[in-house]
Amino acid sequence: MTSEARTLEQRVQELDAWRRTLLTDLDQRDERLRTRIETSFQGDLTATRQSLRDQLDGLREYVAGAKQSFWGMYRGPIALFVGVLVGTVANFVALG
Repeated sequence: MTSEARTLEQRVQELDAWRRTLLTDLDQRDERLRTRIETSFQGDLTATRQSLRDQLDGLREYVAGAKQSFWGMYRGPIALFVGVLVGTVANFVALG
């Protein structure tokens, strides 16, 4: 509090002046807050976007077969063929 006494009219004038600047102050505060949030989270958003892009690219390459070796792609069918071949030979041996 100030040591000098203010009149009611002075107080009302001060309140009116404060009320006139209130909207501008709030707009400036909102702009500063938005800028701070954008700056703070921009790095996180960029990293997340890049991570998702890398994962999707990796998935596309996997589905297209670019990341698989010959053995990795045909291991199951080769094992099935060998199993059928061994079973067929075993059946011939059992018959003979």
